[in-house]
Amino acid sequence: MQIVIRRAEQRDVPGIQLLTKEEVVAQSLKKRFGALNSIATLVDISPLSLVATDVQDTAIIGFCAFSNGPPPFVDFIIEKQEDATVSQRNSQSKFGTISKGNWEMWMRERYDCRDISIQNAKFLSYFVALPDNQIAFLDASLSTLFGLLPTVKHVCYFLPDIITLFAPLSSQKFIPQPPTPPPEEEDPAEQSSPHSSTHHLGLKKLKRKVKSMAMLMTLFRKPHGSGPGMQHLGDDRPVYFSEVQAKTGIAFAPFALQVCSKKDVFPTVKIRKGRVEDCDDLVPMFKKQNLLNGQNADHFLAELLESKNDAVKTLVAEIGGLVAGFMSLTNEVDQDLLAKTFDLDAFDNLIKDVPPDMLSTANGDHIKPISLGDGVTFMDPVALAATHLSLQTADPIRAALEANTAEGRAAAKAASLIAAQQAAIEEAKLLQLQCNVFCINLLCIEDAHANQGIEFVKAAFTLFPDRDYCVVTVPTGMPEIPMLRNFTMAQPRYGKMTSHCLYILNRFGCTEPVSVRPAQSTDFATVEQIVDGLAAQDEILVRFADSFKESESGIPKYKAFTADSGGQAIGVAILKKLTFASTISDQFDIEQFINLKITSLDEEHVVLRHLILNPLFSHQANWFLEEVMRMAGVGCLLYPIDESSRLDVSTRMLMGKELVPVKRRRQIMYSDGLRDGITVSQDLPFNLQITTSSLLYEPKITINSRIVVVGGSDTGIAFLEKLVYTPYLYFSNITLISASGIPSKPHSKSFVDTKCYSGIELKQLGLDHYVRVIRASTTEFDRVLKRVRLDNDAFITYDFLFLTPGVQFFASNISEEFESIGGVFNLSPRSYESYMKAVARFSGRDVSQTGRIMIYGRDLQVFVTVQESNVGITEILQHGIHPSWVIVVFPPLTTPSSCFDNQTVEDKMMQVLSHLGVQVLRDFKVTLWETSPSLLLTSITLTNKSDNTEQKFDQVEVFLYADSKSVDPDTFMSINDSCLVFDGLLVIDKYFRTQDPYIYAAGSITKYSSRYQTKWKHGFYDSKEVGVKLAETVMSFFDPIQLPQPLDDDETLLKFTESKKVYALLPGGLYYLHFDEPRLPSHTLEFMQKLPNYGRDLVINNDQYGYFRIRVDPHGFIRSLTYLGKREIPVDNYLCLYGLNERYLNRLSARFDEGVIADFVSFLSEAWAYPIFHDRFPSFIKDLREDMLKHDGDGIVDLVGRIKEIGREGEPIPELERDDLVKRFQASEERKVWDSQLFEFYLGSKVCASYP
Repeated sequence: MQIVIRRAEQRDVPGIQLLTKEEVVAQSLKKRFGALNSIATLVDISPLSLVATDVQDTAIIGFCAFSNGPPPFVDFIIEKQEDATVSQRNSQSKFGTISKGNWEMWMRERYDCRDISIQNAKFLSYFVALPDNQIAFLDASLSTLFGLLPTVKHVCYFLPDIITLFAPLSSQKFIPQPPTPPPEEEDPAEQSSPHSSTHHLGLKKLKRKVKSMAMLMTLFRKPHGSGPGMQHLGDDRPVYFSEVQAKTGIAFAPFALQVCSKKDVFPTVKIRKGRVEDCDDLVPMFKKQNLLNGQNADHFLAELLESKNDAVKTLVAEIGGLVAGFMSLTNEVDQDLLAKTFDLDAFDNLIKDVPPDMLSTANGDHIKPISLGDGVTFMDPVALAATHLSLQTADPIRAALEANTAEGRAAAKAASLIAAQQAAIEEAKLLQLQCNVFCINLLCIEDAHANQGIEFVKAAFTLFPDRDYCVVTVPTGMPEIPMLRNFTMAQPRYGKMTSHCLYILNRFGCTEPVSVRPAQSTDFATVEQIVDGLAAQDEILVRFADSFKESESGIPKYKAFTADSGGQAIGVAILKKLTFASTISDQFDIEQFINLKITSLDEEHVVLRHLILNPLFSHQANWFLEEVMRMAGVGCLLYPIDESSRLDVSTRMLMGKELVPVKRRRQIMYSDGLRDGITVSQDLPFNLQITTSSLLYEPKITINSRIVVVGGSDTGIAFLEKLVYTPYLYFSNITLISASGIPSKPHSKSFVDTKCYSGIELKQLGLDHYVRVIRASTTEFDRVLKRVRLDNDAFITYDFLFLTPGVQFFASNISEEFESIGGVFNLSPRSYESYMKAVARFSGRDVSQTGRIMIYGRDLQVFVTVQESNVGITEILQHGIHPSWVIVVFPPLTTPSSCFDNQTVEDKMMQVLSHLGVQVLRDFKVTLWETSPSLLLTSITLTNKSDNTEQKFDQVEVFLYADSKSVDPDTFMSINDSCLVFDGLLVIDKYFRTQDPYIYAAGSITKYSSRYQTKWKHGFYDSKEVGVKLAETVMSFFDPIQLPQPLDDDETLLKFTESKKVYALLPGGLYYLHFDEPRLPSHTLEFMQKLPNYGRDLVINNDQYGYFRIRVDPHGFIRSLTYLGKREIPVDNYLCLYGLNERYLNRLSARFDEGVIADFVSFLSEAWAYPIFHDRFPSFIKDLREDMLKHDGDGIVDLVGRIKEIGREGEPIPELERDDLVKRFQASEERKVWDSQLFEFYLGSKVCASYP
C-alpha cells in the first residue's frame, strides 16, 4: 500500500482520532504516552508531528509526534510516585517541568547516556498507526526526522515500567522493496531499450529510505517475515529502539530509557578525499544536475580529482557504499576583492593577525628581526652592513648626506635597505593575512541527501586547519541550497554591484555546539560586552536588569536567556510578558499559525524584544529560538516591530529571516466604536512577526534573486506584499525605487482614496522591514547590463525588473512651458507640501484684496481639493480664504460621462458648489497665460469649447491641475531610451511581459498589445488585485516548490473580478463612496441600466439620509454601491458587500420592497449585520457551501440536483417552486447542523459576548 508522509495539521485531527476511538487502543496509548490534553494540542505544540495518508489524502493511516524534551507525562509519573495525591490534571500540562529545564543533566544522572545531549536528541511523545502499516510508518517517520534535522542523532522514548517495549518500537529495521510495475502498464519500447537499467537504478535508490516530508513513499506491510516487500537480511538487522542502562545505585525506576540511533535507521554519510576512480560515479550525477555539460566534462572532473596542487582539495560523500556527493575546495581566494565588495568587518575581513616572528616572504623564507639600536627593530632578509648605524633621528642622516661623507653614504644605503625591507614586510603581512579563508568552488550532492551537506563543510575544515573561515559564492538567481542555511550571508557594501551572494561560515560556527541557559544577574557584565556598541545597548541592558525584578504578580516582566559556545558568551535573548493578547489576535491573523483555543498567549512570555548573536553564529539563531521557547515553556514567539524596536537593528535583521510576517486582519467598523458595549481597541501601528514550534522546523527558502520594483503605487505595494508574505519564502534582495518611498498617506483626506491601502494598513504591513527602499527617480533602464540608473547617477542591478509607477497629474499635458511656471502645481501627494504653502499665502487677506486660486480638471480630485481643509469651502472662512477667490474649471469631457457617472450625484455636487459661492466654469480649457518677470503666474485665459468665447482671469496666483493623468517624465524617458514599446502607455501582453523577458510591468502605466484588440487596460481594474495577479504570475520563477504554469499564448485576457473603489470627502462635508464591478468607461450607468442582465437598483434619496444606491443583479448578488451623504459611514464594512447575495443581508430586497428599510446606513449598522462584515465570513460560507454539496443526505442531494437542473436550463426558478425548495430545506435535518455551525461562527467572530 502506498502512503504519503507529511506534516500533521489541525484538519487531520478527526482522522487521527478515528485511529484511537477503540477503547482498547485508547487505553493502550494512555499507558504508553500518558493522558493527553487532546490530539489537537499535540499537533499544535509539537515541533514535528507527522501523519501518513493514502495517496489521495483522504484517510489517516498513522500519526506520530516528537518533542524537544521529555514529554509531560514523565513529570506526572515521577511526581505521582513521590506523592500519590498528585492530580491527573498535572499530567496534561503542555510543557513538562523536566523538559523546560536541563534535562540532559537530569538524564545523565540516571542513565548511562553520555552521547545524548540537548543538541542531538528528540523525544517520541506519541505514536499510533494502523496495525498493518505501523512498522512502515515508524520507519518513514524516523527517516524523515533524521533527514530533516542533520544534527539529531538520537530519538528517545521513556517506556513506563508497567509495560514492555511494544511493536513497532521493538521491531527490527524495515527495508521496503518497491514492487515491479504491472506488466500491462509497461512500455515494450522501454523494456527493449538499452537505457532501461536507469529505471532499476532508480528503484535501488528508493531503498535508501531518505525521504523529504513531502515525498511519496512506497511502503509495504508484512513487517515480520516473508512476503512481497521484505528483504531477508538475516538476524543482524538492528531494532528501532534499544534500552539504555540505568546507573546503578539510583533509586529511580519508573521508566526504561529506549533510544533509536540515527546510524541504525538512516544511511550514514561518510566523507573522504576524492579519488580518480570516483569520476565514473560522479559524472552522471553532475550531468543530472546540469553542473557539467559538453564532451570535456569527464576530463575536467578527472583533473580536479588527481590535482597535485596543494591549494586544491576534493571531498566525496559516500552513503551506503555509493557516491552521493562531491565538493572541490581551494585556499586561493581573492580576499581583497571580497572585502571591497562585501561588508566583512564582523568577520575580520577574513584575515587574522600574525605574530611578527612568524612572518615569511612570498617564497617562504623566514624574516629575521634585526635591532638597529634604541628599540628600533626591523625585519631584514638581507645582512645589513650598516647595523651599527644609529637611527635615533633623521637630522644626522640628512646632515651627513648633505656633507656627502662616507658616513652619509653608509646611512643612505642602510635607509634604502630598510625601506626595501619595510615593503617586503608589508607584502609578507598581506600574504599572511589573506590566509584565513578557503572557498568551496564546486558542490554536487543528491537531492535526497541535501540536508547532509554540512558534513562536507566539517570535513573541509580538517583539510585547512590554518583557516578559520569557509566561503562560497552563488549566483543571485539560484535558490539557497540546504547546506547554506548553516552559513551567514554577507551584505554587499554600499554602492557595490554584484551578481553573486557571499556565504560565510566560521570554523567554530559548525564545530562547536551552542548551549542556551536562563540568564543570571551575574551575567550582566558579559551581556554588556555582547551588546557593546549597538544602538539599542542601553535599552537592552535596562530590560536585562528588569528580568530579575519581581513584579506585582510575582512574575518578572521580562525573561532573559544567554547563549554560549566553547565557554564563551555569544548571545542574549529577552522575552516580555504579553498583556494585550486579544488585541493582537483581533488585528493580526496569528491563527493562521497557532490555535488560540489551545495556545494561550495571555500573561505568557511570548513577546521577543531582543535577540543578539555574535555574527559568527548568526546561522544558529533558529536553534537559539528553539531553546528559548523550550525553556520558557511557550509554543510561539511574537516579535512586534514597533518604535521601541527601531534601534535594535541586529534583532530585526536576524528575525527577518527566521520569523514569518503575520498578515493584518480587516477590522469591523462598529457604531460609536463599541463592540458589545466595550470600546474597540486602537489599531496597533506596527508590523508583527511570529514563529512557532513547528515553524522552526520549516526553514524558509531563501530567494536571492535581485528583484527591483520601480514605483510605489498600490499595484507595486500589492506585488511586494504577495512576495513578502509567502510564509515559506524569504526574499533577501528586493529593492523598491520610488521618489516618495513606501507611501504613508499622512494626508489621506486630501486625496481620492482607492481603498487599497490605508495609512494604518501600510504600517502593519511593514514592507520597509523586508524591502530595501530607495527614494529616487530613474533615468535609465540598461537592458544589456541589467541595471537601473538613478537620478543621482547610482546604479541598481537586477535579475528581474518590475515597473509599477502608476500615472499622475502633470500640467505638462497643457504645455511643458506652462508646468514650469511658478504657481502651477499638480494635485498629487508629491506636490502636496508645495501647493499648500502657496495656498497658505491667502490666509488672513482682506476680502477686498486681489488674488485667485484656480482648480482645473475633470477628475474627482478637483472636488476633494475644494473640500480640503486648507482650501476647502467648508473651513475656508476660518482660514481667511474667501470663496470668491476660488475658481473651479471643468474642461470638456473626453469620456462619455463625468467622474461620478451618476447624474443625481453630479447635480447635488454642483448645487453644493453654487451654494458655497465658488465660481464654476464648464467646458473651458486653458489657452493663454501670462507671467511676471520672475516667471510667476499672473493671469490665465480660458476658451469655451462650444462658442470659442474667451475669459481672462487676472491675479491668478495658484493654479492646481487635476485633469488627465500621464506617466512621470523621468519614467517615460527611462522607458523610451531603453527601447521598450511605448504607445501612450507601456505595452505589455496579458502576462505582464514587455518585449524584454526580464522586465515586467503592471498597473495604470500599462496597456495591452494591439494584437489583443481590446480597450481594456489595468487602469480599469482594482490596483491591488492587479499587483497580486502579477506576483502570482511570476512566482514560479522564484518559488522552487511551485511548478511553472503553462502560459497559453492566446488572446484571452486574465480575469479580474474585484471591485473598483473610490472614497472621498467632498464639498459641503459630504462623504462619497462608490464601488462597481470592472467596466469600460463607455459602459456608463445609463448604458448599463438598459442591459437585460442589469438587475435592479435599490435607491434611497432624501435630504435626511442622503443618497444611497445598491445595484442587485438578477441572481441577487450586489454589484455596485453609491453613497453621498453627511453621515460618516463604515466604509470597510460596505466594501464587504460586493459580490455578496442580498439574502445574507436579512433579505435586503424583500425588506426594501416591503418598505421596512427607511435608511440603509441604519439598517446595515444593526447587530445582525456585524458577522457578515467579519473577515472570515467569506471563507465560512464557502466551507458551508462545500459541506452542503458533499452531504450525503437524500433531501439535500435532491434539492441540489433540482437547482442544478434549473440552472442548466438558464431560466430563473419559478417563485412557487422556489418557495417549495426553501420549505424542504428548512425541514431537513441538515438545516439544524448548519444552524449550529452558524451560531458557532457567530460566537467565534466575537462581535458579541453571547447570543443576542
